[in-house]
Amino acid sequence: MPVSDTHTKANILIASGSTSLAKRFTEILADEFTLEVLARTSFTCAHIARSHPHLVMLDPEFFSASLPQTISKIIKKTPHTRIIVLE
Repeated sequence: MPVSDTHTKANILIASGSTSLAKRFTEILADEFTLEVLARTSFTCAHIARSHPHLVMLDPEFFSASLPQTISKIIKKTPHTRIIVLE
């Protein structure tokens, strides 16, 4: 029985309201990583706590003024998760 990619690929969560940005990263990274796109800010921290991605890519325009608080919540709930804020 073949080994599932789920166990061999790192998980990346892209939190962005921009479909073009999410599509661009998905096209670039899909062969090497398991990707998930989150397009709603209201569930970001809870979803990350449930899914335990290795890396979270945050679109700052998606969070506007709540970006610092969102980062703090992610770090508190899942301190092992790495975070990149896209520019």
